[in-house]
Amino acid sequence: MTVIRLRTGPVAALLLCVCIFSSSATAASAAAADDSVCTANDTREECSAAPLDNESSSDDDEDDDEFPATCVDEHDDCKMWSDSGECDANPNYMLTHCRRSCKVCGIIDSNDFGKPQQIPRSNDFEAVKEIVRQSTEYMKRINEDEKYEAVRNKCLNQHPDCSLWALGSGCDDNPSYMKQHCAPACQSCDHILRLDEKCRPGPDAKNAIENGGLDVLFQTIIDGAKESGYDPMVWSRPTKMPDDDGYSKPCEEDVTNPCNVPDGPWVVTLENFISEKEVDTLKGWGSKLGYQRSQAGDQIIDVRTSSQAWCTARCYDDPVVAELRTRIHDLTQIPEANSEYLQLLQYGEGQYYKQHNDFIEKHVDQLHGPRLLTFFIYFNEVEEGGGTRFPELNNLTIQPKQGRVLIWPSVLDEDVNAQDERTDHEALAVERGEKYAANAWLHLRDFQTGFNMGCDS
Repeated sequence: MTVIRLRTGPVAALLLCVCIFSSSATAASAAAADDSVCTANDTREECSAAPLDNESSSDDDEDDDEFPATCVDEHDDCKMWSDSGECDANPNYMLTHCRRSCKVCGIIDSNDFGKPQQIPRSNDFEAVKEIVRQSTEYMKRINEDEKYEAVRNKCLNQHPDCSLWALGSGCDDNPSYMKQHCAPACQSCDHILRLDEKCRPGPDAKNAIENGGLDVLFQTIIDGAKESGYDPMVWSRPTKMPDDDGYSKPCEEDVTNPCNVPDGPWVVTLENFISEKEVDTLKGWGSKLGYQRSQAGDQIIDVRTSSQAWCTARCYDDPVVAELRTRIHDLTQIPEANSEYLQLLQYGEGQYYKQHNDFIEKHVDQLHGPRLLTFFIYFNEVEEGGGTRFPELNNLTIQPKQGRVLIWPSVLDEDVNAQDERTDHEALAVERGEKYAANAWLHLRDFQTGFNMGCDS
């Protein structure tokens, strides 16, 4: 596979991943024998070419100002090979070493608009290539129109086959996916813009709590947990203020304010909140759904090496899972619709998630608002390692235990739209054994409605 870059003046570029294969034996293919093929992650200068097309052209037709200095032919016979069709027949060599004759150079630019697009070496080759060209012209207009400024970073080809899928009536056959996730190929940035407007909270948006309500929320959780036999433990909490009448229970008598607890954000554990049957059910769903490499936000990066599966559709509707969802709602008094789908987690030996915060800035202006609480459910004890550590809280570390729940806020009591940086945390590496768990993130507002509309999550 050869990766080439399609660029259009000072506007967004499109990565074009041309997957074409040939068995032709020519001078060009022989010359290619000792040369490595450019790959998607290749950073060599000669692998950053930008195609206009693969048709032959005469040197007299070239506009020297249109090409960067690196756009050269490395062999005297490049022009002859190009004229005989070798740019298509032997792209692995030609598109790297005969870039000028194959016209795979363009004006240098800085941004792209999505995933590298795969162009099959089949009957669809020219048609898909035309979709890519049309996408480029379309995105040029989009990037010059101020109306789309708020959604340019969302109007992207989010899959390498977007241009292939867009052939014929592909964009209309599956509009809910294609027009949102393949917007350049479908020329549907208007759809993204309308969705963006719908996904912003209106004046009637209802918050689960208001500023100043976080302490009451945690006191409600702790009191309810004590009544239900979940043995709540407060590991950190804000300084308790006297009651209105000036009286407060002594710490020995107040489960929400035990003695010698550090001053800080709320950090609470509950025991035996989830049954062994529920653990087995959720682990079973994780296996059925298939654990995939976890993301940090919407990216796969080295700060997080665990695997995840999302408990959606049949998993979400499973009666055992539904009972767990109801129990979380009953304890927190936060509407069930405010919860994300459970994120099922698997950590093998050596896997971790480095220091981070569950607060995501872009959520503040979205329909569902920021994450209020993390409701982290442990499925098992770990032989060694795998604890959850809070570096800003004197390295407070909670160890995994079957049925244990760890709860903390991502926002401040005085401003429920602002991040509490003190609740940065990390999943320590599993040193021996495995770790299974689940995240239940509870938002300030209704999450499910926006998610089902296609809003960013």
